Amino acid sequence: MSFTKGLHPLTSGCFAYLLPDGGYGWSNAGLITDSGETLLVDTLFDLPLTCEMPATMRCCRTGGAAHGDSH
Repeated sequence: MSFTKGLHPLTSGCFAYLLPDGGYGWSNAGLITDSGETLLVDTLFDLPLTCEMPATMRCCRTGGAAHGDSH
């Protein structure tokens, strides 16, 4: 199964942040939003990956559409 790096909507207010290829050392995280509040579930494998993630998730706080990152 292939997927793109970035934020993917699951249901209303629930998102998955995925990193391909899913092998050892790669990671994923979740984001839950409701009533203007957000909850980040888990962090990524290392600091550089974790630092990229909030910019992608910021669209969910401002009501923008979530989408995968093209990197």
